[in-house]
Formats: sequence, structure tokens, C-alpha cells
Amino acid sequence: MSDYHKTKAQLLKELAALRQTVAELRQQATTPIAAAPKMEGELPSSAERFRQFILSINDHAYVTEVTETGRQFNLYISANFETLTGYPEAQLRADGVFWPSWIIHPDDRPVAAAQVAQLARGKDSEAEYRLVRANGQIVWVHDSARVERVGASTLVYGIVSDITERKRREMGLDRLLELSRALVTTHTPTAVLDQAIKAATETAPAADRGSLQLLDDTGQTLHTVAISSPDETLGQVITFRPGEGIAGHALASNQTINVADVLADERFLPSELPLRFRSLLVAPLVVKSRLIGTLSLSSQKVGAFVAADEILVQLIADQVAAALENARLFDSYLQAENLRKAHQFLQATIDALASHIAILDERGQIIAVNARWRLFAEANGYAGSNYGLGLNYLEICEAATGPDAEEAPMVAEGIREVMAGQRNQFYLEYPAHNPLERRWFGVRVTHFQDAEATWLVVTHEDVTERRLAEEALRASEEKYRNLTNQLPVGVYRDTPPGKLVYANPALAVILGYNNIEEMLQTSIRNVFDNPQERDAHLARCHLNGEVAYHELKARTAEGAQIWVRDTARVFLNEAGEIDYIDGIIQDITDHRAAAEALKASEIRFRSLIQNSSDIITLLAADGRVQYVSPPVEWILGYPPERVVGRNVFSYVHPEDLPGLQTRFHETTQHPGIDDTPFEFRMRDAQGQWRWLEAVSNNLLDDPNVKGIVVNGRDISRRKQMEEQLRLLEAQFLQSQKMDAIGRLAGGVAHDFNNVLTVIRGYSDLLLMHLREPEDLRSYVEQIRKATNHAASVTRQLLIFSRQEMAQPEIIDLNGVMIDLEKMLERLIAEDVDLEIRLDPALGLVKMNPGHIEQVVMNLVINARDAMPYGGQITIQTANIAIDETTPLQPLPLQPGRYAQLTVTDTGIGMDQETLSHIFEPFYTTKEQGKGTGLGLSTVYAIVNQSKGSIQVYSQPEQGTTFQVYLPCLTDQIGPDLRMADNQDLDAAPGKKLETILLVEDEVEVRKLTRLILLKQGYHVLEAQHGEEALRLCQQSLETIHLVLTDVVMPNGMNGRELAERLKVIRPEAKILFMSGYTDDVILRHGVLDANLNFIQKPFTLNILLRKIRETLDASQ
Repeated sequence: MSDYHKTKAQLLKELAALRQTVAELRQQATTPIAAAPKMEGELPSSAERFRQFILSINDHAYVTEVTETGRQFNLYISANFETLTGYPEAQLRADGVFWPSWIIHPDDRPVAAAQVAQLARGKDSEAEYRLVRANGQIVWVHDSARVERVGASTLVYGIVSDITERKRREMGLDRLLELSRALVTTHTPTAVLDQAIKAATETAPAADRGSLQLLDDTGQTLHTVAISSPDETLGQVITFRPGEGIAGHALASNQTINVADVLADERFLPSELPLRFRSLLVAPLVVKSRLIGTLSLSSQKVGAFVAADEILVQLIADQVAAALENARLFDSYLQAENLRKAHQFLQATIDALASHIAILDERGQIIAVNARWRLFAEANGYAGSNYGLGLNYLEICEAATGPDAEEAPMVAEGIREVMAGQRNQFYLEYPAHNPLERRWFGVRVTHFQDAEATWLVVTHEDVTERRLAEEALRASEEKYRNLTNQLPVGVYRDTPPGKLVYANPALAVILGYNNIEEMLQTSIRNVFDNPQERDAHLARCHLNGEVAYHELKARTAEGAQIWVRDTARVFLNEAGEIDYIDGIIQDITDHRAAAEALKASEIRFRSLIQNSSDIITLLAADGRVQYVSPPVEWILGYPPERVVGRNVFSYVHPEDLPGLQTRFHETTQHPGIDDTPFEFRMRDAQGQWRWLEAVSNNLLDDPNVKGIVVNGRDISRRKQMEEQLRLLEAQFLQSQKMDAIGRLAGGVAHDFNNVLTVIRGYSDLLLMHLREPEDLRSYVEQIRKATNHAASVTRQLLIFSRQEMAQPEIIDLNGVMIDLEKMLERLIAEDVDLEIRLDPALGLVKMNPGHIEQVVMNLVINARDAMPYGGQITIQTANIAIDETTPLQPLPLQPGRYAQLTVTDTGIGMDQETLSHIFEPFYTTKEQGKGTGLGLSTVYAIVNQSKGSIQVYSQPEQGTTFQVYLPCLTDQIGPDLRMADNQDLDAAPGKKLETILLVEDEVEVRKLTRLILLKQGYHVLEAQHGEEALRLCQQSLETIHLVLTDVVMPNGMNGRELAERLKVIRPEAKILFMSGYTDDVILRHGVLDANLNFIQKPFTLNILLRKIRETLDASQ
């Protein structure tokens, strides 16, 4: 190192001279040209001296100029820089800077940059950093630079030294220090052996491989214990003996051996393994002149290791040897400490034992005693001799004499036998020698040994308690033996192979043996039909360690098969194996038969419950479902497991819930059957309500049930049928009521129509003949108008009772509504709006046109009266298809197509009580004198007569809607050719010599009709009834052109019968029927036929004469 500093000092001195020379050169560059020849001569000599100086040293020099603008120029770089970096001088000078950034190691570029920055500030600087050679090799350099200002420029003079080797030595020393700290701080050096090898190979860079060898316990063989080569294992490394091979010679000579080429060294022992090295460096591991191993480094190069490597590797070897010795000493300390702790633990353990314990050596000398033994020694006078420690216990026993030492010779003999290995242990129990004290003692002698010595353990213990317990146990066993002999169940003890050790008399009886002795001669396994099943049962007992129960088949001594319950428990020996089995056997043949019968019964009743159409439910006292039978799924749609656990009341209809809860509470208070059915609704899985009828049985007190059994039956279909029956009954009662009213109306109509016929007829006659004065004609017209009004009332009575002679025609409802629109607008008030919506594709219907007009008029008038403060009436028509599911009441319909007429108002509406009576005749909510109560009943009768239906929807203050359904015609219909019934026809006079036979039982009607006919020019014959009419026809010789006859007449012959008789005697006579009776009466008399001529009373004069003329003029 001193040579290095001397050379560096000389270089700096010469650099100073160089600076002076450079300054002179710069000055001369500014002199006149005339002086140039002289400078040219001086410059080469100065530069040559500098060059020769640089070449004479090993370090690397450079000079760099930095101009005012910051540009750098390499004025000089010594040639040996090419050797240092591996780059040509021209490439290094190309960038103008001394070190291009790409040649400096990336991690050290900040260090170089800091040096440049310091030089730029005009300060000298030194730095150490790494360069990356052209071949990728890393070299460490020391850069020492000085700065000098020369004019406007700055000159940097630098010396660069290769310090790679120095750095390697420093790192080796650092690694050695780290290794030393690791070895000193660990007591298990084997953990850092690999670290030691790694430190050695890094300290000697030429090393390719390192290994560590230790001498075995015999000191004769070296074994490799650590290796750095990744492609070798310890098992592949050859072992050496001391003095054999290079490693063996290093160990034997206690010197580091550096072999430049092992192939040229006679100490090298080749092996069968391929040669992996040529150079070898081996350092011995020595501790206090004791050789323990070697540390070896190898390289594939020849002469790879130098003297410095020898020193460092030996230092590492010394550190490893010291660490191994420290670890050995620490292990010895730990062993001694563990032995001391073990002795303390042993002493504490035997001190804690209740027995008197002494430990003897192989000669019988006492070497250790426990606390109880020390108390024993004090009691027997041995305390002064250190509690007998050091005395020979065998000699003490042999020397003992007297009546109190009767057992001593036997103990001495036992000790000798154990010492000699004739027996594993000796044990003797003896009673206390004090006759007043009932005590027992036991002495036990056992031995144990290791590789070094044999010891005996002598234990004296008081066994009085155990002896007394054994006596008590024997007494207890005898007592329990007597007890088990009296038990009715079989008790046994057997061994794993099945050998019976004990059996009580009951077991012999159960299995059919004559006595216990005979029973004990057999194996318990032979008793069972399937011994393997019993073995598996015992295995489970063994596994669980508990009492186990099992039922299996057995055979008696006579071969009869029985069922037994084997209750067994296994007892294990010290090895954990089954020692013996204690068990109880019960004959359960009768019990099994009863259980099988019960099971069959349960299956039978379960099948009944599961296949029953009723729902069987078991409820807890709080209503929770504990069980429900499968029918719940196909009745309510719930799987049984979904219902179980839920409260049954959560499925009940809210309206039925209070009553059902009350009934359930009463049931819980009274045990037994409640056979009074109760009905309620439950929600099914689709959200629909199903009707159930149920009865219950309170079995909460029954321990086998603990619940309330409810038997529920689905009665939804029955409820529907009952509802339909109720509706049918209501319809039947309504029909009966209407029929009764109709009969009354028919009777009234007959007499009233006759009266009206007379009044109307005479009124017409008066009007025909009364021309003046005008006021008299007005009186007669008022009489005629009142007669027409009375006839209208009669007609309404007949309509609602379906007893008017209806004359249906094919009509278009839309056309009727268009014709009525103006009239309806005049009927309603100005503050009521009328809106008509017509379906253009509405189907045709067949009914009396006057009837449908009356229906619309009555509905609109009702709607108007329901809106005293104004509102809106809407009339709509539409086509509707009706099927079986359409709920229409009170008039159900057959499936098909219907024309729907809807009348809606925004009036005051109606409550349910009013709705239940609106179609009853004479029922009205209007003030007295403002309504007849026949409006809606007439509508009802017309719709019913037309085979239709009417629906009404209303709520208070929500308005009312009436929907009328009339059957549509399915056939193609031609144009409407109807004619109004009340159209007056011109009276046609009778033809000359036309004779009419008038048959009428009412005198006034007959007189009026005769008068009208006579005035019209007809010849009239009169008859009061049918019999008289027949006589006239038979007696008269003149031709009778027309018979005008009443339908219903006294004396047993009606109009139809008269007509049938007249066809025989007067076939040329035409028949015209008339009647004031209702249509059902006429039907019963055979007149209601579309092909027959008929006129309804009361009739007008013109209608009567026109009908007569039509009948006479019609072809026969």
C-alpha cells in the first residue's frame, strides 16, 4: 500500500509540471508567428517527457478542458485506459467527455455525477465507482481529480487507479466479519455451515466450488457435511482418512495446502467420479490442537488461488472450528443441565408418591430415597446415617432376625433373584406384627437398566385399604352374585372368543339349558343365529366405549328360535384390547311379536290416513300443525312438509277466523270428541278459498298423541251446489210468485178487458155518429183515451207475468235506439246528458218491438228519476259471448251469442236491500203517486219472456248500471217488415149477404159487437156459448161465412173445440178467435198458434172490422 501512495505522490508532482507546460503552450499560441519556430522545438520535448512519465507508472491519467460554454475536450487519455476498459482510445475520446455515461455502472452513475458537479464548482474531488468493461466484467476504480483555472477555461487533471482487488479483499473481510457474528451468536453451527462455504467462495473469486468435511466420532474418516455446488449431493462426495488425499494431508499436517494443479500432485487421490476441478485450496479446522475437519475450495483453473486466498480461507476455517467447539461445549452444558433437571424431576416425582421408595445400585447399596422413606428411616433409627443412603439394603435384610423380621429373608431372596434376572419383579404382602393393629403392607422389587448400569427400585406401601377393599369387593361380589341369581333376566360374562365365564340361572332358563354348568360348557357365540352380527355389535361397543343395545335372533338348546335383547359393555385390558364382556340377555320374543303387530297396525292406519279423501291434521294447543296427511296436497295444493310447523289459522279466511278460534279454544278446554261439524274457508296454494267441514278430537292429555286431531273434508263442491240450489229455489219462488200474480192479473184482465171492449166500442160508435157539438166529441174522446190507458195498464200486468199475447218480430236494436233517441231526449231533464254508443256489428234479435221500446223507456225513466240534480245517462249496445262460467243472476242463460243493451246513470245508486226487491211488482222507492211499481217488473218480465237476462250493478252514490242480454239470431234474416199493432185501419164494409156467427158469453160485449157488425152491413147470428152455436149451425140453412168466437166460454166447450166441430158441419166457415184472457189460458184452450186468426180484447172498432175483413178475404 505504501508503494501505491508513493507513486501517486510522484504522479501529482509531475501533473503540476504538466499544468505549467500546458499554460506555456496556451501562452505561446498567442505569440507572433515569428516566434513559432522556437516553440515548435520546445513543445515536442515537453510532451515527450510527459508521455514517457505516464508510461512509466501503472495508474491511468487524463486531462480534460472545460470551456466557458461548458463544452468538454479530452486533451489527454493515457493508453492503458484501453487495457482497463476494453474499449479503444478513439471510442473513449469520441464523446468529448472523460467517461461516457454508458461505461459507468448504472448503480454508481449518481456517484460519478456528484464528482463532476463538484469539479464544475472548481473543487478537487475523489470518488470510487464501478466501470463496465467491454466484455461485461465489472472493475472498481479510484478517481482522484484536481481542478485548475487557466484563463477562461478549466482544466481537470485526474488519476484513475484499478482498485478491484482491494475491493474484493475488503468485501472478503466484511463477509468474514458477518460470518464471525453469525457463528458466535448461534449454538447450532450446522445452520451456518452453508453460509461459511458461501463466504469462502466469495472471498476467493476464482473458486468454483466449496465444501466442508468433519471427522466422525472415530476420528478416522472425513465426511462432507456441506457443499456449495448445485449439481452435487452429499452422498456423491468421496470420504477421506487423515493423511490420505490432499484434504487428509492438510488435516494431518495442520497446515493450509494450496495445490495449483491436482493432476501434478502425488497426494491427489482420483475417484470414479468425473474430475470437476484442477486447483485445490484446503484449510484444516483445529480447536486447541484437536483436528476436527477441513474447509476446501476448488477451481477448474490451474493456479487459481493466491497467498491472500490462503490467509482468508484459513481465517474462515478458524472461525468455523471455534463455532463448532462452542456448540459442542454448549451441548455438553445442556446435557449436564438436563441431567440435573431430570434428577430433580425424578426426586420430586418419587417424593410425591405415598409409598416408601429406595433406589439400589447393582450391589444393593441405597443411592436414593424419597420423602416417605426418610420418614420411615427416622421411625426405624436410620436418620443419623443420612436416612440409609450408602447402606446395603440386601445386607440389612439378610442380617434381620427375630419374630418381627419373618419376611426379611424372603425379601432378600427376592432381591437376589431380580438382580440375577431370574424374575422381572418380586412382590410380597405381609400383615402388621402388632396384634392390636389390623394393617397390611406390601414390598415390591423391580429393576431397570440402561447401557451403563442396572438399578433396583424397592417400594414399601401400606396396602391395608386395598386389602379391605378387596375383602369388601369379594363380599359385594357374593351379594350381587346372589342378587343376579334371582333376576328374571339372563346375566353373563364372556371372553372375546365366546367362552362363558359366568351365567346366572335365568340365562340357562331363557336358552333352554338344564343348569348353569351345562350352560357354561357352550360358547355364547353358538347361541346366536348370526354370530357375526353379534361381533359387529361388540365392535361398536368397543369403539364407543359405552353400553350398547342390540336385538338379534337366538336358538335355545332345543333349537327353537327366539328374539333376545343383548345389552353389553366391553372391558379392556392394558393393551386396549377387549378383556371380557358383561351383558344382560332378555327374551323379547313376545315383545317383538307385539311390536310387529303394532307396526302392521300403524302401517294399516297410516295407509288409511294417507289414502283417505279427508285431511287428517294434528294440532298443538297453540294451533301449530304437528302432522298433516297427504290429501292436503291435492285438496289445498300444499306439500305436507310446507304446512307442518305453521299455525293453521294463517290459512283461514278472515271472516271465519274469529268463530273458528273461539271453537278451537272451547275444544282445548274439553277433552274428547267434538262431533258437531264446523265449516270454514281456507286459502289454497293458488290463493283461492276452499270450503272445509271438520270435526275434532281433543287428545292433548293422551301421552301418545299430545294434540288435537282434526278431520277436515273438502265441501267446496257441495257449497257450490247448495248455492246453486238456493238460487234455483229463489228463482222457483219468484216464478211461483209471478205465476200467482199472473193468474190474478189474468182473471182481472178477462173481466176488465170485456168492460174496456164495451166502453171502447161504444166510444167509437159515438165518435162515428156524433159530429156536433164539438165539446161532446171531446168528452167521448177523453173516454176513449182513458180506455186506451186502462188497456195499457192491463197489458203491463200481462207482460210482467208473461201472460200477454206476444207477437215477436225480427228487429235491429240499433234501429230501435235511433228511432227512440228524440223521444228519450224529451223524457229526460235539461240537466241530464244522454249519450248513445251503438255497435255497428250488433246481431239481430226476435221480440215484440213494442216490448223493447217499453224496456228502454222504463230504464231511462228510472235513470232520470235517480238523478234529481242532473247527471249523465249512457246507452250502449254490444255483442257478448256467454259460456257456462258466466255468473248471471237472477236469470241464468244458455251458452251462446247475445246482444247486450246497457243503460248506465250517475245517480244516487241503490243499497243491497233495495237491489233485492227492484224486480218485484208494485215495489217502488218513489213518493206516493209518482210510480206504479210496475216499471222494472215489466222490464224483467219482457226480458224473461224473450229468453234473455238482466243484470244490475249499483252502490249508494256510485250510480247504477242495467245490462240486458237478448239472444242473437244465427240464421240470415231479411229486411224488417213489421207494422205497428196500434195502427188504425180504415174500416172496410161487409159484402152483400155475408153472414157472421157471433159466439160470446158476455152479454154487453155481444150486444156491442153485434151492433158494430150490423152497422157495417153484415148479417149476424148470435150464440151465448158453443152448444148454442152448434145448434144454430145445424138448424140454419143459410151460409155462414165467418164464426167470431170467444176462446173461453161456459158449458164446457171452448172456442177451439167449437172450431173443430164446425169444420165438420160448416167446412166453408172461417174462424176468428177473440179473448180478454191471458196467453197461458188461451194456450190451455189450444188457440195460441201463429197460424190461427186471433184478436185481443179490448180492441178498437177499426181493428175489429179490419181483422174480420182480412179473415174473410184470406184464401181458405
